[in-house]
Amino acid sequence: MSDFVDCFSSRMAGTRELECAIDWAVAELRTSDFLDAQTEEFRMPRWSRGLEEASIVSPVRRKLSMLSLGYSAPTLPGGIEADCIVVHSFNELDSAAAQGLVRGRIVVFNQPWAGYDSTRQFRNHGPSLASKFGAVAALVRSVTPLAVDSPHAGVTLFDAAGAIASPIPAACLAPDDAEALARWQRRRQTPRIR
Repeated sequence: MSDFVDCFSSRMAGTRELECAIDWAVAELRTSDFLDAQTEEFRMPRWSRGLEEASIVSPVRRKLSMLSLGYSAPTLPGGIEADCIVVHSFNELDSAAAQGLVRGRIVVFNQPWAGYDSTRQFRNHGPSLASKFGAVAALVRSVTPLAVDSPHAGVTLFDAAGAIASPIPAACLAPDDAEALARWQRRRQTPRIR
């Protein structure tokens, strides 16, 4: 299986890379006595990743390790620069929104690891909920138990959480960066991100 991930690492829906990966998998199945292996046609919306970068501009200047989340909105020309608020749960997001601390800010979800199915809910639904409360963008701690400087992407779903929110730019953030932002906030410093 390492041949597969080495040759076909990026397989977003609707891309040539995915089509090549499917062809490879079908050929492998057929050489393994699964002679009836076949594919089916279907339509799926396509999202493509553009130029992606984010940096802390205050209290220090530092590049963030991030990857855009599939189906998130693009950042408008000129980018976004805003203070951020770090939350660790959907309840904290609700509380911060009730205090007026979300509107106009970048919401950073620094959720604790609770297994893949539970933790990925922040990636899937967090940006939509943040948008509902007026956030201008969302960064979600990568869905991994490892604290490394490596973002782990996936998709985010707008409207699926019932938030009826407009898509906003959203990205996954390396766990080390999410933790650093949370530490600044605990020290009563408000990180600003561009």
